[in-house]
Amino acid sequence: MKLTTLLAGAAAAIVASATAASAGATVLYDNGAINGNITANTINYNWETEDSFALSSTANVTGVNFGVWTEGQAVRSLDWAILDGAFSNNGSVIASGTAAVTTGANQGGGWGSYDVTADSFSFAPVHLGAGTYWLKLSNADASGDFAYWDVNSGPSAAQQRNVPNGNLFPEEPSHSFQVLGSTGVPEPASWALMLTGFLGAGAVLRGQRRRVYAAA
Repeated sequence: MKLTTLLAGAAAAIVASATAASAGATVLYDNGAINGNITANTINYNWETEDSFALSSTANVTGVNFGVWTEGQAVRSLDWAILDGAFSNNGSVIASGTAAVTTGANQGGGWGSYDVTADSFSFAPVHLGAGTYWLKLSNADASGDFAYWDVNSGPSAAQQRNVPNGNLFPEEPSHSFQVLGSTGVPEPASWALMLTGFLGAGAVLRGQRRRVYAAA
């Protein structure tokens, strides 16, 4: 088998491995099950709510499962962000975006007045090292209705703030959610570097062959 063919195969394997690592999401952090009976905090109408989460090792974060209370209209999309610190510490945004939300099964509860569902959303991989981060949810689109993040008083810390007036509530009870992704994978820049190395080696070999043929 030609060496160039081997190099091409190795490059393809790198790309396939990167794709598989992004697709095979597992639970990286679990803040506990949906409660549905304590209360819930608003994630739209100018309210931003955030919870801390910890990663024990380097990971690619690709999505979130979370508990939602609604008034009859499912959440269709929301804004999310991952920060390196809390509102009260002026945490900086590491990654953010708007995601479509998948509505899950009804969990019951909600004081008999709200629908409580296990919802989820996903996004392009966010590469994070081991450490503590904050997940912020806001601007939930529930067709004009309020939307709320289920409170379960899990192990994480939580804060909430109102954007227009700046009111901050720094010691909120935490919420039900799971952070999803994969571990033990190089960051995207590393994949690109390895791929460039394989392609560069192939170019050098082709150049050497041309020189040998010319000398002959």
